[in-house]
Amino acid sequence: MSDCARGYSELRDQIVDTAERHSSRELLKHFISTFQCVINSKRRSSYINNFNDLITVLENRGCIGEADVGPFKQIVMLLPNCDILKERIYDYQCCRDRNRPRRPYVNHESPAPPLYSQNNSADPRRSRNSDAISSTVLPKAALDCVCKSIGTNWKDLARILSVREGDIDEIEEEYPRKVQERAYECMRRFIEDTDPSKVQQKLLYALDKCGRRDLKEEVEEILNRRA
Repeated sequence: MSDCARGYSELRDQIVDTAERHSSRELLKHFISTFQCVINSKRRSSYINNFNDLITVLENRGCIGEADVGPFKQIVMLLPNCDILKERIYDYQCCRDRNRPRRPYVNHESPAPPLYSQNNSADPRRSRNSDAISSTVLPKAALDCVCKSIGTNWKDLARILSVREGDIDEIEEEYPRKVQERAYECMRRFIEDTDPSKVQQKLLYALDKCGRRDLKEEVEEILNRRA
């Protein structure tokens, strides 16, 4: 077992143990409701009888895992020893980020990687518009809907999407007055680091959690039309 896997397992066990010992059935129901858009099934919700079941379902749905422990923060906020658990989450994220391979240097003359349109000859990191991101991952209309409307909520969205704090700082420095461009770059980095099959699901969850249900509904409508 890798250090990251071991650290995740220990963090998970501590949160589940604290939740089981100190929370109520009402709190469990609250979290089931909170994550309902991820669980996405009343029948599946009926099988959740404790916090271990809840975390297992969220892991199976790709919402929580070694690469993304962000949702744990929402859970521990309502638990005893909140500060201790938040510190454990932070320590795990720091350890994970240290062990994550860094993005390779991108040569401006090299071919664009698969994430980007092959018709885009510019450096992908300098191509912030929606044409730079493959529509097979996320429809152009959905991407534009988010990036043109998210406004100052872009940073909240980035954190829920598990974009690293260092990356968020880089984006802010590169685009000090261009919120829309920040949003496109945030989405580019999120998509680059996410399993393509989970991009749409995680984006809808993040829009809901950062208080932009209006955008979530618009994106859902776009995705449903495409389907």
